[in-house]
Amino acid sequence: MRVLHILQSSRISGAENVVADICMMFEGEHEMMYCSPDGSIRQALADRGVKYFPLKNCVLVR
Repeated sequence: MRVLHILQSSRISGAENVVADICMMFEGEHEMMYCSPDGSIRQALADRGVKYFPLKNCVLVR
């Protein structure tokens, strides 16, 4: 199974920590990737070994 987690924040905080933890917990069982606007989140995820796909020119539509 492949799971892409898409979040709107470019920095690590509450929800971002939870998603990073989920990615680490299921490593080896499922293919997990974190996706968000590029920012300080990149290094935080790299430190945890979480695959990251940065978004450029992200526009949030509500």
